[in-house]
Amino acid sequence: MPAPHTPRHRRPSFCFGVLVAGRTASEACTLPFAIEMNFLAHFHLADAGSELLAGSFLGDFCKGGIEKFPEVFRAGIRHHREVDGWVEGSEGVRRSRRLLAATVGRYAPVALDILHDHFLANVWLRFSSEPLSTSVDRYYAALRAHRGGMPDPAARVADRMIELDWLRSYLNLDEIRVALERTSKRLRYDARLDSAVDAMPRIGRELEADFLEMFGALKSELGVSNEQ
Repeated sequence: MPAPHTPRHRRPSFCFGVLVAGRTASEACTLPFAIEMNFLAHFHLADAGSELLAGSFLGDFCKGGIEKFPEVFRAGIRHHREVDGWVEGSEGVRRSRRLLAATVGRYAPVALDILHDHFLANVWLRFSSEPLSTSVDRYYAALRAHRGGMPDPAARVADRMIELDWLRSYLNLDEIRVALERTSKRLRYDARLDSAVDAMPRIGRELEADFLEMFGALKSELGVSNEQ
């Protein structure tokens, strides 16, 4: 596992809930409104069994202590957080966020997460030995297998992801625009995240180059093989 870097800037919180001591797992689960994050990247990095995949999925939903969540998910949640800690320290990610901030402002980290899944989907075989569709089928199977143990808000997002096939849709930039529009509607302010797609002809190559460098280094740090 990577040692989390110390980020220079604290990432803004985009959660719609607050973890309060004594709450159940469902009550402690944040982001219940289908906010789309970099799910594909996290699945790829946690692809070492269905329990780790499902727990990693919950990492974007569960803030604070994890003791309220079933033991089967805790390793995946910790994995997700360690990955996020490493990414926060990436100079390439900070550079990309600055580029995007000129277009989407303080929500650049959210837009960049979704764009990262677009970049990854389109160079999938650079990082994996199997086709994207085969991997996605396995990720969805893991969510289905563990849905019953998930807090209700996360289970509903998993259902939505599978129903609309979010992970494969990230190949298409038009679908990324739709995902950004959906996410904008769930944020507290008028974010217009979809304007990030309009900026792609101008800064897309730089964003993709930063992602490829960062993701390759992260995989090496984690010891994640391309043989999956």
